[in-house]
Amino acid sequence: IIKNILSFTFKNFKNKHGEIVDSEFAIIGLGTLGSNEMQFRSDLDLIFIYENKKNIKESNGINKLPTSKYFARLSQQFISAITSLTSEGRIFEIDMRLRPSGNSGPIATSIESFEQYHDSSSWTWEKMALTRAKPIAGDKMIIDKINLLLKKILSKQIPQEILLNDILSMRERIKKQYNRDKWQIKNSPGGLLDIQFLAQYLQLLYSSNHTDILDQKIKNIFINLKERNLLNSDIADNIIEISDMQFNLHAIISLCFKDTADQTKFSDEISSKLINILNVKNKFELNLKLGYLQNSIINYFNTITNL
Repeated sequence: IIKNILSFTFKNFKNKHGEIVDSEFAIIGLGTLGSNEMQFRSDLDLIFIYENKKNIKESNGINKLPTSKYFARLSQQFISAITSLTSEGRIFEIDMRLRPSGNSGPIATSIESFEQYHDSSSWTWEKMALTRAKPIAGDKMIIDKINLLLKKILSKQIPQEILLNDILSMRERIKKQYNRDKWQIKNSPGGLLDIQFLAQYLQLLYSSNHTDILDQKIKNIFINLKERNLLNSDIADNIIEISDMQFNLHAIISLCFKDTADQTKFSDEISSKLINILNVKNKFELNLKLGYLQNSIINYFNTITNL
């Protein structure tokens, strides 16, 4: 969908504004989009990147635009197209806060500025976000360059103490911000976000010497860590299994509840599906099993980070 919308948008845009000769453009997907783990109600975390190889000042169309404004306007038109309101609602919601400098930064960033920002100015949490980044549409040459650049950025060593303190600080902010009931599968203690934080911590801790552990998908990350003897095999397998179960629980719940999941409103059908996912017999065992799984993740988190 994204590739088709970008192609359509770019074609119409060039009819009016022409091209920046010898330039390239790409879209980076982050979060569940970058990891190919989207669920119902997932939004699209995007970064727009361009390269102006010959430093051309403006486009060659009837209505010329300076280069930076050209790619910013193209990005805005893509956003308008993909967030269009249809009879069934919006196609997707877009989140651009992960671009360099967040909401205060330009909507489209040159690849040189992107590299410079992450080399000198980005915070740990921004590098955490990049562990799930992947070019998803655009010109092949710049996509190849982005892939190499992401690996370079993520393989730059962060002192362990700084890395851990930053992750724990973010974890604490999440704790204060969200309802932490165990049925809020994403944000609950021992839930999907804790698993994600653990994966990001281990990648950023070891990637300076083991770039081959980098991957966007949670399952692949823990497989890579296990195969390179960076994480105990049994622990890695258990985390993968628990992650899969909680991911499937979250998929069902997000279909049924717009915001906060309310266990008192679980229908018999919903409960039956959740019971089947955790392979238990009834609602009582369902609660016990989920609590046990989330406590296991908390214990793994504390053990791995030496808390």
